[in-house]
Amino acid sequence: MRTLNDMLKDQMMDEEFEKEFKEMEKELDKIRANENTVSDQKLAEKCDKNL
Repeated sequence: MRTLNDMLKDQMMDEEFEKEFKEMEKELDKIRANENTVSDQKLAEKCDKNL
């Protein structure tokens, strides 16, 4: 049975796929960073209310 990593490895051999995948990864990293910032801000606000 093939794993997702095996399938991705095969797909990454296609230069166009790899290029698009890496661009998408950059966008997802930005989204995750933004989500972490918002989450941290909400946690800080909760902490401030409890002081």
